[in-house]
Amino acid sequence: MTATQVFMAELTLLGLMVLLVIGIIIFTVWIIVAKVKKKRICLPIILLSVSIILGVGIGLFKCSHANDIRFNDWYIVGNNINTVCERLLFC
Repeated sequence: MTATQVFMAELTLLGLMVLLVIGIIIFTVWIIVAKVKKKRICLPIILLSVSIILGVGIGLFKCSHANDIRFNDWYIVGNNINTVCERLLFC
């Protein structure tokens, strides 16, 4: 991956996180309005749950790939160069 591709991947993840935060705000407001108007709140709760799960998943991915999107830092820490090279198949 070139530096431009890594940068675009980082921007994509950042954009997804921003969209998920906006979605969480919208779905929360939708739930509040539906409760006040005494309407069904099943769909906004499902959508809110999916948004939160996706946000947590993307957040964990970003935490585990903090230095470079191609490499899982949690795997590299605590291993020597030989095990990392065997696992990543690029050495």
